Amino acid sequence: MTADMGQIVTGWKPQFSKLWSKHTLVIEHSLHKSDLFSEEALAKLIEKTPPEHYNLATMGEGDPKTADWREGVLGSASGAEAIEAIKKGRLWLNIRHCQDFDPRYKAVLDQLFEEFESHVPGLNTYKRNMGILITSPKCQTLYHFDLPGQHLWQIAGRKKVYIYPNREPFISGVDRQRVLLRETREEFPFEPWYDDYAEIYHLEPGQMAYWPLHAPHRVENEDCLNISLTLEHWDTEVRNAYAVNYGNGVLKRFFGYEAKNNKPSGLHVYPKAALSMAYKKLGFEKSGSYKDEVDFKLDAKQPQGFADIPLTAKFA
Repeated sequence: MTADMGQIVTGWKPQFSKLWSKHTLVIEHSLHKSDLFSEEALAKLIEKTPPEHYNLATMGEGDPKTADWREGVLGSASGAEAIEAIKKGRLWLNIRHCQDFDPRYKAVLDQLFEEFESHVPGLNTYKRNMGILITSPKCQTLYHFDLPGQHLWQIAGRKKVYIYPNREPFISGVDRQRVLLRETREEFPFEPWYDDYAEIYHLEPGQMAYWPLHAPHRVENEDCLNISLTLEHWDTEVRNAYAVNYGNGVLKRFFGYEAKNNKPSGLHVYPKAALSMAYKKLGFEKSGSYKDEVDFKLDAKQPQGFADIPLTAKFA
């Protein structure tokens, strides 16, 4: 499957159009059969990925509440060496916005969203993004939520996905606002008992999952290399939810007012959107932004797949 990809979303059911964005959907797809996502193709993609388009991390084992998370760089490793290091380490490589520097992946991205739009009446997506995750056996992604609409597509390996309700106590208004205003990353406090209320899915190659906006989630790989796609999109609902929650955060910080309404519809959307824009234009968001620092580089010769380096800014 290369130039003529055929149908990508193969497992669509009529009821999914009514459930879209309201309930978690697990849908079959065909991208795991594509040569574009083979280890050989991804090794070549890694070698052409600009530094600003990837994140490399390593994380500890055990309790997802306390697991360690460190950022690193690829260094001089070849694409094949990078994948070999990931196979034996506890490493997480995210190639972000790959459609921006390789038109083949943009073609895939555009086609699959066109297929979704043909199935869901009124769906009009923009700011589409594809990330490719290459992660180690038994690796985990910590408890977090994503700002735009989020899909997880399994290409190789198997993973266990925990999806939690997108409301308190699983995600508080304060935590949501702090992430939206870029005061912190997308991770926030997790309690082990949250798992009692999670939807749990075991994703296999050829399956994808799409869940309600801002639903917290975490992921555990099984004992095998995992290759997955993370797809993001914006639409009217996503845009309005962003504006409302962002505006609520600004109201609290500048005026001490705690707005209770965070629905992505109604007259309150427009003034909060204007407030959000003003906050950004005045430079307040930038002053609270975080910076990436790295303290290891990939090294396939090391048992853990990487070597420590002095702590430094990623783009120093």
